[in-house]
Amino acid sequence: RPGVPGVVPDERQGAHDAVAHLIGLGHRRIGYLGHDDTGSIAVRERSDSYRDSLREAGIAVDESLVVVGGLDPDSVDAVAGRLLDRSERPTAVFCFKDEIAAAVYRQAARLGLRIPAELSVVGFDDLALVSTNLAPPLTTVRLPHYEMADWLVRGLIDRALPDPPATIRFRCELVERA
Repeated sequence: RPGVPGVVPDERQGAHDAVAHLIGLGHRRIGYLGHDDTGSIAVRERSDSYRDSLREAGIAVDESLVVVGGLDPDSVDAVAGRLLDRSERPTAVFCFKDEIAAAVYRQAARLGLRIPAELSVVGFDDLALVSTNLAPPLTTVRLPHYEMADWLVRGLIDRALPDPPATIRFRCELVERA
């Protein structure tokens, strides 16, 4: 809010890098599995950036490839299943969170789809217990929690925060795995 220093991840940049990675691999039918919390800034920025990144690459946005739901296990499995059960399924999926990407892995296994040979998946957050324990390990976007906290605490200690106070966006790193 105005007058208060803040740090946030650059959700748009992170989502852009994830979608650009999939496009760089040759994908043109890229699905998006999102969260249905429309009040969340992260939800809005990641989904908007998904659409903008496709358009920027000259790829028409197919809204039928955009599926959203809750974050409980039954909901994420249901939305992943809805997307992958289609006769014209996507060749790649960008997921709002790593937990949603794990549901894509489960549904892909149910359908006999091999990741990454037949379906590419990118998550968001880089939750180590999820991203590194999936087989194959998940390519994901890492939130810069440590860097944000370090910058803000050092700024407070050194009295070196921006004046007037501002919100600083921190770059999210694409972590390529399998």
